[in-house]
Amino acid sequence: VDIGDHVEAGQVLALLDNFEQLQTQETVAQTQVEQARMRLQQARLIASTTYAQLHASREALRSQRETARSDLRRQEKLRKSNASSEQEYEAALLSFSSADKGVAEASAKLARYAENPEDSVDVQVAQADVRFAEASLLNASAVLERAIVRAPNAGSILSIDLRPGENIGQQSLLRMGRTDSMLVRAEVYESDIAKIRIGQPAAIHARAFDSPLAGTVEKVATLVQRQSIVESDPAANTDARVVEVLVRIDRESSEEAARFVGMQVTVEFPL
Repeated sequence: VDIGDHVEAGQVLALLDNFEQLQTQETVAQTQVEQARMRLQQARLIASTTYAQLHASREALRSQRETARSDLRRQEKLRKSNASSEQEYEAALLSFSSADKGVAEASAKLARYAENPEDSVDVQVAQADVRFAEASLLNASAVLERAIVRAPNAGSILSIDLRPGENIGQQSLLRMGRTDSMLVRAEVYESDIAKIRIGQPAAIHARAFDSPLAGTVEKVATLVQRQSIVESDPAANTDARVVEVLVRIDRESSEEAARFVGMQVTVEFPL
């Protein structure tokens, strides 16, 4: 921005020198979020597919176990009637034991994958990775935002105090103000403040104005303090007690007053 520019609330006024570096970090964080989300989709697909495969495998093993169980029972009957050898019985027993062990192993593997893929351990880990990546992105975006100077409200740029390459310290970066509606800060002697009331008309005089500007008393302070505006006359009283009075300049006069922000004027309150 430059002096005289009108800006809206939230508009970018300046970028700090670490903006590009922080912007790169935000881009990296965004990429990590996308990667984490892709891994989550992959984990869901694997969990769903694996569950179906393991479930089918366990059912097949259960069927084999039932066949082996029936064969074992038949061998037990034949053994009692001496119609089957000991070797045949042991072979049937071993076949049933192997089938039963296979069913147990398949059930253990299936326990790792819930019927709902969202409940599986691998998917939950992937979801945690996504949440971590998203939190990292939010942090990177917040840090990046600190490298951007935005207008707190709508107004005009009055002065620029720092230029590119200068260090930001206690000095302000720039000064801006809402010049569409101007105020005058008048100091009224404490002996005269009783004559001032809110809504009272006022005339603002200065050599820069062709004619006085019109205004209205908007606020009268309650604190009596030492004056801060001193006349150029050496004989003027410089230790008077005054009360601050804010005068809102009429809209018709604000456009002219906006060209002289900070000007010292004389305010007249007609009685």
